[in-house]
Amino acid sequence: MLMSISGNPGEVIFVTTTNQWNGKIGETIQSHFLKPVYGMPQDEPLFNVIRTNKSDFDRIFQTFRNVVLIEIDTNRYSSGEVTYHKNAWANGQLVIRVIASNRDELIDIFNENANQMIHTIQAKEFNRLYSKYKSKPNKSIQEKLQKELQIEAVIPKEAVLASHDNRHAWIRIEREKLKGGYQHQISQGLLIFKYPYRQKQQFLDSNLFALRDSVLQTYIPGPTDGSYMTTEYRYYPPISKEINYQDHFAKEIHGLWRMQNNFMGGPMATYFVLNEDEGMIYCISGYAFAPQFDKREYYREIESIARSIQFAPAK
Repeated sequence: MLMSISGNPGEVIFVTTTNQWNGKIGETIQSHFLKPVYGMPQDEPLFNVIRTNKSDFDRIFQTFRNVVLIEIDTNRYSSGEVTYHKNAWANGQLVIRVIASNRDELIDIFNENANQMIHTIQAKEFNRLYSKYKSKPNKSIQEKLQKELQIEAVIPKEAVLASHDNRHAWIRIEREKLKGGYQHQISQGLLIFKYPYRQKQQFLDSNLFALRDSVLQTYIPGPTDGSYMTTEYRYYPPISKEINYQDHFAKEIHGLWRMQNNFMGGPMATYFVLNEDEGMIYCISGYAFAPQFDKREYYREIESIARSIQFAPAK
């Protein structure tokens, strides 16, 4: 029987010596793991990084959710490597072990493998959220999505369906959080829209941006007359890349949204996914709004829902 993981979402603990952390090794680690998340209104790092030594790790932090063990030993290791371990000391835990025979070798290995390490930790955080939402789903919304849009998704129980038909669904999660003696708004949303696929040119960035802005304007109104959601192009241009989405061709876009004719904005992630069997493109846009708080984890939560979508036959 393993204990539950400890630590907060987005935290990574590095087990190193003080000298390692205060030198080139620590600089190398922080240069990768403290890079800012693209598409945030204010800089936020990829992870919250914590450092501890081996003795404190053994006594206090063994159940931490994301652990990176750094080991340098000339006598024990003839060459370096990176290995990944699940549930080493706690259920749901990810442990990454980086070993090397000397400092320079470890730095080289870390630089070569940092992107894969980051990707693995992020995927683990998404899977933890997926499991959390799956354990307490909103079955009513899931059934409507399956019937009207022919998709299966893991939707949290607290979500509400703001609008929907056989072409779109707008899902919202609204909450308040106390800070400074006042309750402040936190909004998260997911807009799903499908339309026919006709030619490859539809996946040009310019066409995708135009389509998304049209859909956002149509389905996500702002709080005042004449206001609506759109993309922020001026200060933080969106970036896109091709990805494999559930074994379907897709483009992933990260950037900022803003409210036209109103002072609101925040991070947004969009996936344009080609469902070849149906001959349709699915636009899946998730956004977060939390002006009084860091937004990274709210952003990750809505991304995990967007990433959970799978195509299913209509019932």
